[in-house]
Amino acid sequence: MRHDDQGRIVRAGEFYYRQNPDRWKVETQSDLVWLTESERKALIPVNPRPGDRHEVAQPIQRRFYGTIGIDYMQGSVSALPTRKSTMAFIVDKMDDRTLVLRLEGFAHLGEAFDGDPGGESKGRGCALRLAGTVHYDRKRQSITRFDAIGVGRAWGRRTSEIRLDRYPWLYGIACELVTGDTPQDLIPPYNLLHYNPTGPYFGR
Repeated sequence: MRHDDQGRIVRAGEFYYRQNPDRWKVETQSDLVWLTESERKALIPVNPRPGDRHEVAQPIQRRFYGTIGIDYMQGSVSALPTRKSTMAFIVDKMDDRTLVLRLEGFAHLGEAFDGDPGGESKGRGCALRLAGTVHYDRKRQSITRFDAIGVGRAWGRRTSEIRLDRYPWLYGIACELVTGDTPQDLIPPYNLLHYNPTGPYFGR
C-alpha cells in the first residue's frame, strides 16, 4: 500500500520483480484462521453491557496476528512470533436479538526494525493496527458478521529481486467471516499445514 497525494492509504500497484519481463503486480494473498469451538464461544462477553471491553485470549491473538496479520509480499511465508499485542471487543450496540462489538487492536511481530528511516532492516518484522465490527446473533448464539481491516508497516528479509521505494513499506489486510460453503473456505490455514516457527497452530 502507499499514501496518495491527499495522504489517503491506497493500493500501491507496484511490481514484485521490476527486472522480469513477465513481472506481475503485487497480488492479494488469501488465508484462513481457525478457532476451536471453545475459543469461538469465549470471544463473546457473557453478560455484555454497552461500553464493556473484552480482551481476546492471548493464544487467539498470537494465532491471528502471527499468521494473518503479517505481510504476504513474498507470497508463501511462515508465521511471525508476537512480541506485543492487544485485541479487544468493545460492546457498541445491543438489544434482545443482536450484539454489535467494535474490534480494535495492534501487534508488534517478528524482529524490531533495526534500520535507519528509509533504509532496510536485517530482521523480518511488522507492526499492525486493527479495526473492525462483529455482529452476534444472541438467539442463535452465532457470529453472523466479522469484518476487520488492518494497516501496518513491514520490513526485512526480502528476495534480492524485489525492489521497493519505501522502507518500511505499507501493507494491508482485510478479513471476513466465511460460511464453509465453498471449496476455498475448507482449505486449512497455511501455517497449520506448513512450516510454523512459532509452534503448533493451536498451541498454548
